[in-house]
Amino acid sequence: MSTALVPVGVPGGRRERAGAFGAIGAWGLAVLASSLCLVVTTMLVSVLETGTLGSDGVAAILVAIPATLYVAMFVAVLTLFPWTVLVWTERLLGLHRGFADVILGAVMGGGLIQIFGMPILRGEIALTAVFATAGAVGGLTYWVFVGRPK
Repeated sequence: MSTALVPVGVPGGRRERAGAFGAIGAWGLAVLASSLCLVVTTMLVSVLETGTLGSDGVAAILVAIPATLYVAMFVAVLTLFPWTVLVWTERLLGLHRGFADVILGAVMGGGLIQIFGMPILRGEIALTAVFATAGAVGGLTYWVFVGRPK
């Protein structure tokens, strides 16, 4: 059995998952959570615009699973390096982890869509808000699954 997901006591009352595999696993789950957030938001926008999920609502919902995995590939590639740097930075600065993970996730999500799409320059603030929300969901997921360190 792997010890990657076994909680380990850390001096000072902090709990973190054992080793780098715990952080990598938490990051992977955060990627999936933020990707699911993006896919569900896209589906909701489609429902609001068309009034329906299409001819077969069940099929549309089943499409969310492979769509989430597809989006997760891009999210993983785009977030691996920035998230690592942000986690190291927050540890060096001694920021409160739960709050910092959520805020930094939101900043990273909103920032990455600006770098690659610049929606604010076109007046599409809602798109930036969607990506920032997905980043916040990813940050929260990371914090929860890495063991909720303080």
